[in-house]
Amino acid sequence: MENEYLRRNKTMAEQKKNYATKKKGKTKGYPFWNMEDIKGMIDYFRNNEMWNDYLKFMLLFLFGRRVGDTLDMVWSDIFYPNGTMKDEIRTIEEQKTGKYNIIYVSPYAKQVIKEYLEITKINPMDDLDDYIFPYDMKYEWRKMGEDEFFHEQKSPNCSDEEALEMIAEFVGKYNKDYGEDRIGKILSEWRKHQKEFKTLGEFIYKEVIFKDISKWQVGAFDKVFKKAVEYNNIQYKVTIHSIRRSFGYYSKVIHPHDMLCLETLQNIFGHSDTQTTMHYIGLSEERERMYYQDIGEFLSGVSNGNYDLKKNSPVVTVKEQDLRNIILKAIKMRPEDNAVALNEILDEIDNVKLE
Repeated sequence: MENEYLRRNKTMAEQKKNYATKKKGKTKGYPFWNMEDIKGMIDYFRNNEMWNDYLKFMLLFLFGRRVGDTLDMVWSDIFYPNGTMKDEIRTIEEQKTGKYNIIYVSPYAKQVIKEYLEITKINPMDDLDDYIFPYDMKYEWRKMGEDEFFHEQKSPNCSDEEALEMIAEFVGKYNKDYGEDRIGKILSEWRKHQKEFKTLGEFIYKEVIFKDISKWQVGAFDKVFKKAVEYNNIQYKVTIHSIRRSFGYYSKVIHPHDMLCLETLQNIFGHSDTQTTMHYIGLSEERERMYYQDIGEFLSGVSNGNYDLKKNSPVVTVKEQDLRNIILKAIKMRPEDNAVALNEILDEIDNVKLE
């Protein structure tokens, strides 16, 4: 049996070499600034009949979740046992936070999923526990779960020496090439989260092995993603995480007058404050870029003898009677939530403004 485990692990190690790993330094990408680039990415996957990668891209954009969490989804996250597609997903645990957030499944998301199933002839009802995005090493991981090693091992009350002994046993049994730093990190993380697991074996199985495999699958998709970016000749920096950032960026673009937009996105992304959200979805960079462009235009004008300073402030033109009606409505409103009231007034202005 041990030889079989060694064989599987060697296969994992060989495949792992082909996958991208995170490099040190600043690797953050921007959202997809241009809608044409989004269309180009979608067309790339469709035209090359890369349906699995097409669905990854679409669900990442439509659900706004992290890449690893999305690739870990199973069909039961989306479908009820009777075959009905869910309107809300409440079963996805975030790897990073351990939280369960609600994902709302839009009509278009359902349309994309149905199209994918029709093209690929996949029937989720055959196995609701199957991964939406199959990955060989995840199936190997499930088989590893049958090993008693991960069920009847050191309790949370074991000493560091006992825990290190078990980790060393795991490393030897599964032929892992972990160095001292990695082993030390496993012990440290175990101590932080030991109350969440019955045994150290369960922690190793779920938090160490599975998360490694999940990262490798993300890396595999990252390579495919980069080829699509290169094909579309996208000149600014985008990464697989740009898809989620684009969910936030275009949500803000679509709802320009919604005073609660950033708070809503903050809740969706699980950020600690709206400033973090602004930076995450690229609004901070967009504003900074605008300032540089404005200074450039200012200095260009000055160098040509134009001293007319134009302030970049929003001006909206409406008819006098429309403005009277909106002001009258605002006076009559007595809502408990001022932000909601302001949103309604801004929507009214948006509807009657003159182009």
